[in-house]
Amino acid sequence: MTQSNLILDLINEASGPGEQAEPSELMEAIATESDPFASLQDGDRANTFFEALHRDFPFSRRVRAGVPLQENERARWVLLLRWLMLQLRNWEPSADQWRERLTAILVVAQAHDWDGALWCSMPPHVLQNAALAARLEALVSAIGVTYGTRGSGPEPIWEREALDRLLAVEGDCDWANMGDAWQPLQGLIHPSPLEIQAVRYLFHTDVALLAKAVINVKQVAVAMLVAQILDTRQRLLLALASGNHFIEFACAYVTLNGQRQRPRSLLGDAKLLSELLAKVAPDTARWRGWMAVFNAYPMRYPALHPSLGEALANAAEEAIDAYVKSIKLFPHQISQIDEGRRNVAACLRIFRAHASAEQRKLLWQRAHERWLAWEFDVANSNTNLFGIMWSELDYAIVGFAAECLDEAGRTQMLTATTSKLSEIEYTWHRSETDIWTAWFRAMSLSQPYALAMILEPTDDWLPEARVWRSPEIATSAYFKLRYPSH
Repeated sequence: MTQSNLILDLINEASGPGEQAEPSELMEAIATESDPFASLQDGDRANTFFEALHRDFPFSRRVRAGVPLQENERARWVLLLRWLMLQLRNWEPSADQWRERLTAILVVAQAHDWDGALWCSMPPHVLQNAALAARLEALVSAIGVTYGTRGSGPEPIWEREALDRLLAVEGDCDWANMGDAWQPLQGLIHPSPLEIQAVRYLFHTDVALLAKAVINVKQVAVAMLVAQILDTRQRLLLALASGNHFIEFACAYVTLNGQRQRPRSLLGDAKLLSELLAKVAPDTARWRGWMAVFNAYPMRYPALHPSLGEALANAAEEAIDAYVKSIKLFPHQISQIDEGRRNVAACLRIFRAHASAEQRKLLWQRAHERWLAWEFDVANSNTNLFGIMWSELDYAIVGFAAECLDEAGRTQMLTATTSKLSEIEYTWHRSETDIWTAWFRAMSLSQPYALAMILEPTDDWLPEARVWRSPEIATSAYFKLRYPSH
């Protein structure tokens, strides 16, 4: 049995009538504090509460460490959880002026909320306490982050510079730079037990209450803190329910970065991310910022692309433009696997499956325009090509050739690119490297058109192994020696 299932079993057992066990040592420890809530947000002082709880009920910590639970311990554990459930149902502010009992509720909840399992296991009627929800809503609404120097030494220069940048980005709502500005500081801010339990309680009571509690958040750190407290599905549901742009961004950012490592897939939650992206897309300025953060380097966030493809299927023209323009283009050697190129293709496969013919042609055309203007980094004299190259937009360019051109159009485009090959032989170049670069640039430009001309209906549009050479070039010993592929 998993530890999460154990909590569920214990909660189910505690739901019935019977005796309860108050955590007496915890209550005594809380009574010594003049402001228990403040203590719960101070790491060292909060630890004294948890130590007192575990002196009274030591088995929960042992089970968490993998020690088998004894039967007599299980019975006592049920009594403690029954106490917690009764407190949650019956808590009233008038009977807890100093918030000692509320502090105890939050400590016991935190001690048993393993991987967020506690609140998921609670029967709905336990969470129907309007007074408790109102108090925790007020608490979450008041969450703020104050920046100051750590320790007694001078403030590190990098910290001050990073903080100044974050505050500037935050104040300007500069979405394009928000992710980079937050990254250096993200390991320095962690939610307290009070904040964790208040946020999770509100979510499971009613996500609209949590959305209301964070509606006025204007700090990146607070938005990120709230997003980190919830699991993937929960934070995406919060983002969909929220009208706060910081919360929406933080929920997407934490989801795509993961808590420990970036996820490769969101599985059943991908649809929720798609809905969030579709919600943001009509806000042109904000959408451009989101694309700059999440889509500039497609290999960074593999879990993004299926959801993004579905969102683009019904997006406005401005959103399509922003998507295409946000991708940083680089020539890629065909002998190397490029995850970014594959991720773009994953996005566009979903887009192709959901979008209308007109919508598909719009994206293919915009991608083709950008690809032709880029021409494998022709504007950069320092870019040298030593073989046929691929790009991040290859899937879209094959799409353009397949759906926007007829057979005559494809032949014309292929002829236009291959005609450059003969011109290279009769043009002066500064070096042999420049000759190779011009040759392989023209060969690279011809690949999508040639592929589209030989596609079978069941073929994928992303060339991975196929490389086209005209019969004249493929059989010529001269061209093989003159333009060796490195």
